[in-house]
Amino acid sequence: MQSLGHEQTAPAAPRITTMQQKLFLFGGALALTIALAATAGAQTSAVSSKEKMETCKFGAADQKLKGKQEQDFIKKCMANEPAKKSTAKK
Repeated sequence: MQSLGHEQTAPAAPRITTMQQKLFLFGGALALTIALAATAGAQTSAVSSKEKMETCKFGAADQKLKGKQEQDFIKKCMANEPAKKSTAKK
């Protein structure tokens, strides 16, 4: 088959934004957590420590926490304590 000078190319894939990636990852983590909670027995933990740590780190990264704030957030997240709201003065 001869080419007539018109080559067809595949259309470019749409770019996925960082926010879309975060939402996709968060949705996957949430779905995994719900699935594990639904199938976990009464005597077992719904989420392993490793999975919990990954979720807590994701939460800290999503809030753009760094240094001590990040460490405090992860520590409270792992202990199932609610995080304190920022009280920074304007």
